[in-house]
Amino acid sequence: MMRWPGRTGGPILDPASGPVVVGGLGGSGTRVVAEMLRHLGVYTGADLNRAGDNEWFAFLCKLPRWDLEEAGPDAAALAGCLDLLERAMTGQVGPDRADRRTMRAVLERCRSWADGEERLPDDRSLDWLRARVASLGRSRRDTPTRAAAWGWKEPNSHLFVPQLRRRFGDRLRYVHVIRNGLYMAQSTNQSQVRRWGPGFGIPGATPSPDPVASLDFWIAANRLAISRGRAMPAGTFLLLNHDDLCASPEDGVARFLGFLGLDPPARVVEQLVGLPNPPKPPPLTAEEMIRQFGVDRLAQVRALGFPAAGPR
Repeated sequence: MMRWPGRTGGPILDPASGPVVVGGLGGSGTRVVAEMLRHLGVYTGADLNRAGDNEWFAFLCKLPRWDLEEAGPDAAALAGCLDLLERAMTGQVGPDRADRRTMRAVLERCRSWADGEERLPDDRSLDWLRARVASLGRSRRDTPTRAAAWGWKEPNSHLFVPQLRRRFGDRLRYVHVIRNGLYMAQSTNQSQVRRWGPGFGIPGATPSPDPVASLDFWIAANRLAISRGRAMPAGTFLLLNHDDLCASPEDGVARFLGFLGLDPPARVVEQLVGLPNPPKPPPLTAEEMIRQFGVDRLAQVRALGFPAAGPR
């Protein structure tokens, strides 16, 4: 159960207080949700990029390109990485010899992808990988002693829901952020399409996905994440529509706080309501959308909660 930490005390940070995980396709608006968590006193990690993404998750889970089949060849290795991530987030990493061995193996695996013929634009340099190992090694001293809860924001987390459930059970609270796919298809942020699109059987996902490939990935990936989320225990999954949050932040913030079980002071609620930006205008006219994507895809966009004419 989460509690507002307050000025004079609060719960000691411990594994049972988390994780709260925020995921979604890149550019979906996960950044504002991470800002909301931090305003609420939720610890989201000591190693974050400019977008607030947890770099430990990227290093341990995204960049190694683990096979994500639940009983696949990498299941044990990925479980070990999630164990290390949890202990880093809760101040329990020494690191000991086993931790160093895990970090070294992950570094070498990530490096082999980055140096190979199948390198992706969001793979990272050796210096970046070494910096993550160093950061994990000092995670204990960077962990706060008190927080409302702990968790992380890293958009690619939506693809790891089965592994997260296996690791954390009913402790996991997953927030899936979704934004109008017709806007997303025109975005320059196509890293997830390149990285994961082939696994979804998306034609044209690499090396330079076009808007149609991007929208196909948006449809398939969000359907899968929502299906998995709705199979989670009641009260542990929240589908957060970014466009609705921007259009009606008071309602969106109230729903978010209800999901987390927090009742912060009015001044904090006011700060949260001020974080979302107004919705962006439609990227294309209705006629242009039909011409580019076809009526079938537009129907699937509507089925996922968005008008075919652009953001609400």
